[in-house]
Amino acid sequence: MIFGIDRIPADLPAFRSDTGDLWVYKRLTEAVSRFADLLPGRCLVFCLCRNVPEAAAGYLGILEQGSCALLLGDNIDSERLKLLEEIYKPA
Repeated sequence: MIFGIDRIPADLPAFRSDTGDLWVYKRLTEAVSRFADLLPGRCLVFCLCRNVPEAAAGYLGILEQGSCALLLGDNIDSERLKLLEEIYKPA
């Protein structure tokens, strides 16, 4: 798995959210696999995200699949996002 995160002891902490939710490596590797399985294959993915563990897991899942991620804040202006979608045609 990407960056060998599946070889890290499963019960070690990976992330702690602002709300105190603890993500251990087992939870992270499972989420990365789920995200990777959602993708159709190698592609460009716009990742609209916030600073939360789920966004990090999604980003790692995109990389795990062999795809390219463009990280964008979830508060991006809709017109700017539409323009980027027209230019780059993400998955």
